[in-house]
Parts: sequence; C-alpha cells; structure tokens
Amino acid sequence: MGTTTFTQEQLAEATGGGGGGIIQLGATNTSSSTTTRYLLPVGFTGAAITAIIATAYPHAVGTLSNLNIVLQAAHTDETIVYTVMKNGSPTDLTVTLASGVAAGESTSGTESVVQGDELAVRITKPLEVTFPGLNIAATVGIT
Repeated sequence: MGTTTFTQEQLAEATGGGGGGIIQLGATNTSSSTTTRYLLPVGFTGAAITAIIATAYPHAVGTLSNLNIVLQAAHTDETIVYTVMKNGSPTDLTVTLASGVAAGESTSGTESVVQGDELAVRITKPLEVTFPGLNIAATVGIT
C-alpha cells in the first residue's frame, strides 16, 4: 500500500500508551468518484472500495479508541470524513480532514467490541475531488 507509515508515537497513542493492540486498514487512494468508500484491511491493495466487502475483526473483547489517519499526500478541494464502522453502523470515532491536511486523529469517543464484530473505516466525501489523496493508512487502538 505504498510507503505511508506510522511513527512509534502514533502507534503508542493508538494503543493508549501500550498494553493494547491496533487494527490497521488502508488504500492507495479514495478515488475521485462516488461519495462513500471503505478502506481495506492491511494486506489488500488498491483504491478504497464502494461497499464493505472486506472487514477487520478484533481478536478479543475490548474498547476501540484513537482513530488515526495518515496520507502520504493530502487530498485537495474538499473536506473528507473518516468514520469507524462496527457491524455496518457508524461509531463516534471519526476524523475530518480539510483540503490539504495529510493527518488527523480522533481523541474522543470509544466503542466496545467483541470477537467477531466486523470493523471497517468509511470515507465520506463529495462526488468529485481533483486529487483524492494518496496511500491512506488508518489505525484504531484496541485495549
């Protein structure tokens, strides 16, 4: 998925300073068409997809927090919102990136999960953006 990486500080923050884990998703870009897209679990490559067909699963009971989004190159034109989805429904974990901003984090909101919950990150954006961002990486902390 390109070269976007998280610093040790960002990974520690995503896991609440240690003792937890992270769930990683990403895509090469958000695509310049369609208003709703979803990031892919790590290991898949390509543009964000239009439906939840691939999800991440927590391995245990826990609490999600600290959604972090990092782009190798920021999108242009419009605001894009990233939302953690649990079992197809939006959670309070969101990050809003304005045009030209390449990173952001959600420091409020948590979501309880159990083994088997389906997790995804939804991207909500205008129909057309000139440059939809490049190499998007997302982490969600789980403790």
